[in-house]
Amino acid sequence: MYLIMIINCGANLGLPFLGKTMYICNCTAVRDSDVRAAIDRGAMSVTQVFETLGEKQSCGKCTPEVRKMLGQNYCYSTDLRASNTG
Repeated sequence: MYLIMIINCGANLGLPFLGKTMYICNCTAVRDSDVRAAIDRGAMSVTQVFETLGEKQSCGKCTPEVRKMLGQNYCYSTDLRASNTG
C-alpha cells in the first residue's frame, strides 16, 4: 500500500502562514495562489506571470517575491510506504 503526501513548502518562500493566501502584488490584487497557477501554466518570468494572469505589473515592488516564487518548488511529493507488520 502506498500513500502519496503533497506537502506545501510555502515556508521556504518566507510565507509565514501555510495554507493561507497572501497578496503578492497589491497594485493588481495578485495573490500567491495566482502566481503559482501562472507558473503551473508555464510562466517562466515575472512578465509572463502577469501576462498569464491578464494583468500588467505596476510599481515593481512585487518583482523580488515573484522571482523568488519562480525559483522555488511549492510542493513536493513524498512516497510513504505503509508498513504491514500485522
